[in-house]
Order: sequence, then structure tokens, then C-alpha cells
Amino acid sequence: TCPNESACNGVDPGRGFDQDMKGECAEGYRGNLCVDCQEGWSRGTGYTCSTCPPLGLNILRIVVMFLLGGAFLVLLIKTSLQGSERNLLGVYLRVMANFLQLATLVVTFELDWPAETQDLFKVQKRVSSLSSHFLSFDCLMPTGEGTLPIIFQKTVVVAVFPGALVIMTVGFWGLMKLKA
Repeated sequence: TCPNESACNGVDPGRGFDQDMKGECAEGYRGNLCVDCQEGWSRGTGYTCSTCPPLGLNILRIVVMFLLGGAFLVLLIKTSLQGSERNLLGVYLRVMANFLQLATLVVTFELDWPAETQDLFKVQKRVSSLSSHFLSFDCLMPTGEGTLPIIFQKTVVVAVFPGALVIMTVGFWGLMKLKA
């Protein structure tokens, strides 16, 4: 069955065999079971696709999120290095980061949770999936013949991103050391 029912239009029995017997996809969707997005569309959560934002706005959003992630790392490291027993900000930040990671992971498991827990997970899933609605990496990646599928391209970006944040943080601390 189609993972996103609204993406699959199915087969028109009145047209006979002059159509793709795998069925047709709604606008913005393509591929088997309509789980891929067409060019100019970006992947959301739950096998949904949405139109790409303008290129300049998309790049600005990605740069801002990259800088905010770096600032979070700098703040986390700075509060940890202060080491004061009264300074609990570093501890709170680490606990919050661990909670968000765990909540995002638990939401992906499709288990038979009680209704109240499922409601809580729905709220957490909306919060944790904001980045996929806000950032459209798919729109920056080349598509078409001879290119890697977007899922592989995104895997490379996700693998490189933490290293880039570490390099940015080391650079920041190097500049701070030069000023001192």
C-alpha cells in the first residue's frame, strides 16, 4: 500500500492498459509508491513533499541554522569549561540536548503506545521535525540523470555536518585564544 495515501492517485480503470500500471502519483510525487519528490519539491515528514522555497531564502535559512548550531556548541563548551558548581546552565543544556535526541529517536518507533503517550509523541514529533519543514536541503542538491539519489546526497551532508561544526568551534576558540 501507499505510505502517503494522498500522494497515490492509483490506476484509472477506464483508461485500460495505455497507462503506467503501477499507478499515477499526485503533483510533486514520483517513483514507486509515490515516495520520492519531483524536481523542485522537497521532502517533508511522513512521505510528504512540498514546493521548494526561493533559492536565496533557502540558503539564508541553512546558514542561519548552521550559525545557531555553532553558537549552541560554543555556549555548551564555554559553560562546561567554567566548571563552577553553581553554574548549572551547561548541565541543563546537555540534558536538554540528550532529551531532544532521545525524543526524536523514540518517535520513529511505531509501537503500540497508550493514547496519552502517542499524543505526547505527536507534539514532540512536530517540534523535532521543524528542521525538515524549515530547511530544504533537497532543493539545493542536483537531480536528474547521472546524479546520486537525494537520499545518498543527504547522508553525505549529515555525515559532514558535525565535523563542520567542530571545525567552526575550534576556529572560534582559536580566535578567542589569539585575542587573549
